[in-house]
Amino acid sequence: MTKKDAGSMVYLMRFIDQIDRSGNWEEALKIFINAAWNLKDKWLQANFTPAILYSQSSKIFTAYQTSSPAAKEKAYNDEVDRLLAERMKKYQTQ
Repeated sequence: MTKKDAGSMVYLMRFIDQIDRSGNWEEALKIFINAAWNLKDKWLQANFTPAILYSQSSKIFTAYQTSSPAAKEKAYNDEVDRLLAERMKKYQTQ
């Protein structure tokens, strides 16, 4: 790994830490790498470096959220929880 790759890896891990909800950075990194590889983007696969992954991180994360059944279920559950909390707050203030 070059200095540039190591520096980019730091930024990539910070990004992953921000989006990780499980608290397990190793698992989050594995999921992110698999999501990046499964994009079927030939350029990305040919240039699979930490710097490129970090520069494409938003695209990779968005693609994962829209294609992963687990991510879709998590988003649905988060929305249900948010709506339930909103309704409960309404009843608590009355």
